[in-house]
Amino acid sequence: MHGNSFWGYYYTRWSRCYIPQLICDILQIYFVDIQVWYTVISALLGGLEGARDKLGEASHTTMIKFLLL
Repeated sequence: MHGNSFWGYYYTRWSRCYIPQLICDILQIYFVDIQVWYTVISALLGGLEGARDKLGEASHTTMIKFLLL
């Protein structure tokens, strides 16, 4: 098809590397998406856990005085 020309040599080399390169790009995008979703979900779950454990809540006025001093 391309014979022994200059472009024929690089076309066959390019086509061999093209599919693995596409696969690597797609995997990198999925990896970044997983990191973003992990961050969002862990922040939400940490906030819910802190609210459930009443983290940061002062139960009486002496605790407020202690926290402000």
